[in-house]
Amino acid sequence: MTGQILAILISTAVLVFGFAAGRKVLFAMPFMLSKGQKGLRLGLGLLLGFALFVLIGAFFFLPIEAGSEDEAPVAAAVHEPVELVWHTDLGKASQLAAKAGKPLLVDAWAVWCKPCKKLFKEVLTHESMNRQMSQFVLLKLDADDEANEKFLEDNEVEDDLPWIGFFTADGKLLKKHTLSGEVGAVPFSGPDKFSVVLDKVLEKYAPPSSKGVVWLTDLKEGFARSKAENKPLLVDGWAVWCTSCIQLKKETFPHPKVAPLLKDFVVVALDMDDEKNQWIWDKYGIKGLPWVAVFEPGEEEKPRWMLPDFEPPEKFAQRLTSATVEQDDIGSWLKSKGLFVTLLLVFLAGILASLTPCAYPSYFLIVGFLRSARMGETVGGRLLTAVLLVAGMASSYCAAGLIAALGGGAVGRVMTNPWVMGGIAVLFVFMGASSIGVAPAMEFTRLKQALQGRQKANFLWALVFGLVMGLIVAPCVGPILIAILTYIAAEGDLVLGMSLMLTFALGMGVLFFLLAMFYQTVAARLKLGKLGEAITLVFGVLFFAAAFYYLKGVIPYESFFALFEF
Repeated sequence: MTGQILAILISTAVLVFGFAAGRKVLFAMPFMLSKGQKGLRLGLGLLLGFALFVLIGAFFFLPIEAGSEDEAPVAAAVHEPVELVWHTDLGKASQLAAKAGKPLLVDAWAVWCKPCKKLFKEVLTHESMNRQMSQFVLLKLDADDEANEKFLEDNEVEDDLPWIGFFTADGKLLKKHTLSGEVGAVPFSGPDKFSVVLDKVLEKYAPPSSKGVVWLTDLKEGFARSKAENKPLLVDGWAVWCTSCIQLKKETFPHPKVAPLLKDFVVVALDMDDEKNQWIWDKYGIKGLPWVAVFEPGEEEKPRWMLPDFEPPEKFAQRLTSATVEQDDIGSWLKSKGLFVTLLLVFLAGILASLTPCAYPSYFLIVGFLRSARMGETVGGRLLTAVLLVAGMASSYCAAGLIAALGGGAVGRVMTNPWVMGGIAVLFVFMGASSIGVAPAMEFTRLKQALQGRQKANFLWALVFGLVMGLIVAPCVGPILIAILTYIAAEGDLVLGMSLMLTFALGMGVLFFLLAMFYQTVAARLKLGKLGEAITLVFGVLFFAAAFYYLKGVIPYESFFALFEF
């Protein structure tokens, strides 16, 4: 049984038994519940929401079940074993890691440590570990050697040997992956367990691995070498939270059709979360990741082309071999059109973007919001609610256009900032609690008195919710949004920037508007009864699941889902 199947079975069981065991509390009318029962109802809702998140997350954070046994030998036979070199000099190994852009694996041992010898013989040098270990610079460090005393003190290596430490190419210790003594008991027990640890380190910290290709980690060094060798420069801007970046690293760059072509380039892999690379965001107006760019030899200001999203190996290979690469960037195409045509096309792009499958969950969230808020009992109220939802979303996009026009490269960072993600998660927790009836709807009493109408009590809340929905849907339309923001940044025109983003938001908001406008009409014709209460509960659980999803920017879920792997 794989970790993915285990996670699916456990989460499904929690959902089924949670609904069954707590049905009396979950399906009771909210006004009939005591404070204690409401607390229990909230706890059950959060538990069910988390189980739903785990069920969905199992398909994203855990590997799919391996192929049949007949396929395994074929995959293994393709790889040719590499002779591993274990260094014993710390300085030399560190220099090699920095030059090759590889992480450093340090095995601290001692002659009196029997587990150290067993680990080295049965795990670290096991033939099944060859492919992974070859992607590290390997250092075997004698803990009894006085020359290594400072290193041992600096990295808190005690007598609890064996000790395995992982360092980035620039020498930073990855503390959360450090293994020693009892902490490493499970990973040290066999190659299969230790292999899981290596995969996690390589996935996040190793540059793309391609045969015969050395990836640099400094852009300025890349420019200098590109000019000296008269080779074009290929830059891969990536981050650990960027799934498309990891896809490029795993599937595209090492592919047999791509790897040989990379030898004709000087290649640089940049961790865009590293402080030393922050200037690159602003200099090149980067609005999101991945950011793959090619510069001509000696050119440092303007890339020949840029790739803002994942591209399969075959298409990327064609891109590398094409003498004249056509920009996939919509912005370069828009620039050649007139203002009216540009605005019309951007509006249509917004409508089409709202029809993508990725945006579908947002419509369920809007329905859940409308049910919990109980707004728009009149035609005028429904109209104002719909307008405010769209206006909120438009505000978030206009703000992004304003930042882009001012030349900031922070849009991509803001959209993935842990504080922003955490704020969205808190919003969904409140919406879930409100939906299941354990938290009051936001009434805004003073605003209600000012507007003199119960149906207008939550209109400000509709504006806020629309603004958040704009942030939520943004990743679904990433390539289009990034293209428009890039165009705005290139033009540097505030009015144009806000106009384009407003037009795009209005296109995106067409379905939002129709849903908000006619929801009450449809709901009034349906006599749902208890089914209506059940639907409200389901939407509450969906809100909680969405809250846990957006906490991924705050909590390292990879570590949690690793518990299902064995």
